[in-house]
Amino acid sequence: MNKTVVGIRIPNIEYNVLTVRSGLQDLIDHNVSYKYIFNDGLVISSIVNVTAASGKKNLTTIKRASLEQAGLLVGLLRPLLSDNQLYRFVKLDAELVQTRIVRRTSYAWRMFAGAGYGLPFDSDDNINKYMPFFRQYYSGGPNSMRAWPVRKLGPGSTIRSFDKEIAPDRFGDIRLELNGEYRFYMTKIFGFPSEGALFTDMGNVWFLRENPDFPDGEFSIHRLWKDVAIGVGTGFRMDFGFLKARLDYSFKAKNPSPDNIEAQNKWFYNFNPFGGQFQLGINYPF
Repeated sequence: MNKTVVGIRIPNIEYNVLTVRSGLQDLIDHNVSYKYIFNDGLVISSIVNVTAASGKKNLTTIKRASLEQAGLLVGLLRPLLSDNQLYRFVKLDAELVQTRIVRRTSYAWRMFAGAGYGLPFDSDDNINKYMPFFRQYYSGGPNSMRAWPVRKLGPGSTIRSFDKEIAPDRFGDIRLELNGEYRFYMTKIFGFPSEGALFTDMGNVWFLRENPDFPDGEFSIHRLWKDVAIGVGTGFRMDFGFLKARLDYSFKAKNPSPDNIEAQNKWFYNFNPFGGQFQLGINYPF
C-alpha cells in the first residue's frame, strides 16, 4: 500500500477578533510579550499539506508535512493595513509515525518537529514579533506529552509560577516530540477487545526569539538535553469498532519547567504512585 495526498489552500483568509477582558488584561500586565501574541489581526496565507502512507507486511509508515506562509504575498495591502493588523509568518510541521504489528502486540513511535517564525519587516514592535496565539505550539494533553495537562509544559527550562494571574498557559514558536508506545492485547470485555499499553513521551516547546517573560524559554541546541521533558506511563484502551476509548496514566520522569527550581530535572521528583496525570482520549494518540 502506497498513497500520497496533497492539499493546497490558496488563499486561506482569516480575521481574528480578540475581546480583551479583565483576566487577559491582567496576564498582559504581567507579561510584556503577550501584547504581541494576543491581538486582532488578518491572516492571508497559503497552506500546503502532504500526507504519504505506505505499508508492507506488518509495518505501516505515515509521513506528514505542512507549510503555511502568511502575509508574504500581499504586499499590495501594506498601504491599507498597518503592521499591527496583518500577520506575517512562516510555519512548517513534519511528522513521522511507524507502527509494527507482532502477533497480538504492536510497537508504535512518532517523531514530530514544527517551527513558526513571525516576520516583523519594519520593527520588532508589532504583532509579528512572535507567532500569534492561535498558531503557537503547545505540549501536554492526551495526544502529546501525557504526563502534563494541556499547555502546562515549557517553554524550555523556564521556572515560573503557573498561577492563573501570572502565566497559566505555556506555548512557543517551536515544538519537538518523540513518542514511543508498546501495545498489547488483554481480553474482551462485553465482547469488545481491550488493549494495554506502556509508553514514554519526550519533548518540549520553545520560543525562537528571546522572551523576557520566560527566561531560558528560547531554543538553544546547547541546552537541548536540559530542556527536554520526559514522561512515562501506562494505558488502557477499548475498541468499540467505530472508535477506541483510551485512558492513559503517566508520571513526570524529568521536568525542565516546574514552578520551583528544586524540582527542575530531578528524576521522579517527589514520586507518588497516586500523583500521576490521567488523560482521556479517543483512538490512538498517534
